[in-house]
Amino acid sequence: MGLFTLMGQAESALYEKDWEKSIKCLSDDECSTKQEDARQRAIAPHVAALVQMALVTRDPAVYATTFYACRSSRSPDCKQISAGQWAAMDRNNTVAWMHLAGFSADPAQRDQAFLNGSTSALFESRMLPVMSLAQSEVVASKSLSVRVLIGNQLAGSFLRHSINDYISLSLFCKPPADKLPGRQAACAHYADKLAQLDNSLIGLSMAGHIAKYAGQPMERIKALTDEKDALMHTLLTYPGFVDPTTCVGARNIETYVGDLSRIGEVAALRQWAAAS
Repeated sequence: MGLFTLMGQAESALYEKDWEKSIKCLSDDECSTKQEDARQRAIAPHVAALVQMALVTRDPAVYATTFYACRSSRSPDCKQISAGQWAAMDRNNTVAWMHLAGFSADPAQRDQAFLNGSTSALFESRMLPVMSLAQSEVVASKSLSVRVLIGNQLAGSFLRHSINDYISLSLFCKPPADKLPGRQAACAHYADKLAQLDNSLIGLSMAGHIAKYAGQPMERIKALTDEKDALMHTLLTYPGFVDPTTCVGARNIETYVGDLSRIGEVAALRQWAAAS
């Protein structure tokens, strides 16, 4: 976690040099590319140190933190970090198997990874050390604008790390799902896991699709879809959230990332909906 915090310090120092330019870069492709190049140079030594730690650890949380750091890094050291090694180290964690499946180019390996993950007891993204950086003293001491920029990076990293997994799972479960022994039962397990344990909006959305593919009752599918639609409406209409360049928008993004790190996205959106 200390090394990941140092990586966050390097990013915040970069943004703090000229936060107005950093904000403008959000809507300027050329500027954004140059800023990302600078970010890569700033975090490179910290990523390299994380990789060295991951190569000798037996702690899946340490390995997962490095895995996530590497997904937003171009460091050649990251070639030594893989979803397969995380899954081997964290065999009872559905999320690790989902990552392996999502990054696999081999259909047989992908299918086996999803089958393994369907019977795993844990559903732990191990994103807490990553997302909790938004609440750390390192970031809290910075200006609102810098905090928002780092928050955007962290929230974006959550989506980047998960979307391949969900797309692959949808393809795995899409009918006809009975061609592979155990596939339909596995997909029923995934529908339950995504609805009850995932705690992300994309996971809740996918739960409805997977439940349909698994042949679950229409009443349950409708309930999942209705809640997803309601929470999406809450997210899209949260006051000021759509414009991060205003003080109101910036503070709402900061609140969003903070809640994401503390209780998860779905729980946070439920709270927002109840308060509105």
